[in-house]
Amino acid sequence: MRNNLALLISLVFLTACGGGSAGGSSGSTGSTIPVGSVSGTSFDGLIINGTVSVYDFTTGAKGALLGQTTSDGTGLYSLSLQVESRPVLVEITGGYYVEEAGVVGSSTQVALSSNEKLTALANYTTGTPLKVAVTTYTHLAAGLAAFEISKGTAVSTAINDANTRASSLAGVNILTTTPKEISDLSNASATLTPELKYGFLAGAISMWTYNNAPSAVVAHSPPYTSIDFAQLLYQDISADGLLDGIGLDSTGAAAPLSFGTTLLGVDVYRKELGVAMVQMAGDANNKTGLTGAQVLSFAQTYIANTDAMFNGVPPALFAPASVVIFAPAPDAWARKTINVTSTAFSPFGLKTVELLVDGVSVATAPSSNLAAATFPTDTTVYADGAHTVTVRATDIGGFVTMASVQLKVDNTPPTTTLGLAHCIPCIYGGVASDAYSGVVGTVVTGYTSPNSQSIVGAGGVWTLPMPAVPPTTETIRVRDLAGNCSDYVVNFVNNIFSFGLLALGTCP
Repeated sequence: MRNNLALLISLVFLTACGGGSAGGSSGSTGSTIPVGSVSGTSFDGLIINGTVSVYDFTTGAKGALLGQTTSDGTGLYSLSLQVESRPVLVEITGGYYVEEAGVVGSSTQVALSSNEKLTALANYTTGTPLKVAVTTYTHLAAGLAAFEISKGTAVSTAINDANTRASSLAGVNILTTTPKEISDLSNASATLTPELKYGFLAGAISMWTYNNAPSAVVAHSPPYTSIDFAQLLYQDISADGLLDGIGLDSTGAAAPLSFGTTLLGVDVYRKELGVAMVQMAGDANNKTGLTGAQVLSFAQTYIANTDAMFNGVPPALFAPASVVIFAPAPDAWARKTINVTSTAFSPFGLKTVELLVDGVSVATAPSSNLAAATFPTDTTVYADGAHTVTVRATDIGGFVTMASVQLKVDNTPPTTTLGLAHCIPCIYGGVASDAYSGVVGTVVTGYTSPNSQSIVGAGGVWTLPMPAVPPTTETIRVRDLAGNCSDYVVNFVNNIFSFGLLALGTCP
């Protein structure tokens, strides 16, 4: 009875004072209940000019209003409380925030609609300051606590358990850590602090919602914003205590949840948000100076979380980035224009794919064809000999992956001389016992192609049998291993052979 009377007195004073404004008192000077406070930040991106309300949550449901204030221009709020110890619900409505992800150089301001909010649950102790950040992850914890309470768990116990589990997933204390806006240059840092980890979690949601808005709508337009995602997250976890993509419809029956056409589920909440976190690190809107490599370990830990809220589903594999060159084959001969074809993959998404020759970037694939790039390459601008061809992929997270092959460039037409084996006498007419032969190859005749032998004959020697009725002339094409050709002519006049060059480089 004494506790109830004290609460009644306190509420009377709260009503008379119009609630507790930031820094104000929510009780009478003569009350014996010590004055405490609730303060923190409102964050889905900094929520500016939002209404922050603190409610009694003793019964596990929203109760009497205990205090109210407005978040300032930096998303911070503070109000006084003069009530006995109890569970409290902190709720933010209204106001606006700016999405972290989006078109570089422009910002998307999002206003909270009348049916959107973020909440946090905490156990308040009389006369002490209570620090409560109100974020998407405290909203998640509030939904988890609501489910546990509906199954009979004591209110204070459910609140502590839910906040602890959500903090384990987030990798920070979700109530007491103040998230920093990663799109603000003043938050630049050489290390990934807890405050920036919290900021990157919000940035990951912004990036994911930006990437997954239906193609027919403007990204981050309602209902495809980060705050819309937070509402779905609460619906999901409060329905059955699981982040499984199943909520409740208007009749209370289980129903799948989706963000536009994207079905929600374990992989979205865990792997895809972890991937989006690294993508956000590589985005130009990230002003912290931290790279994907510096955020990667935190993202991997997030993805590997095995809390019961994921319903026993093992963490999805985190595939590494890769590049494969399909053509040309290693150590292939190359001449004139060739096509270098490749495939590239990164879980974070590709940013650029380039062709390098001997370490120098010579071409960049169009953004529309990064995953399967083809680079037409003119080898005639390079000296004959060995060259290294490399395809280099840079992903949105800033990670670089490469694949290389060695080529043997040869654009020199082959040359040869003719050596007569014997032709004394050259008797034609039905008896073809004699022959003429040609010799090709660098060792024997000074053959000038960089290839070691001609494909005309084994060992660089070719022999053409004498026909029964010799033609007046015959054309001989010499082809090297790279496919370069030169044409020669052999004349047969009065048993005399003559050999001459027709043209170098005759193969197309």
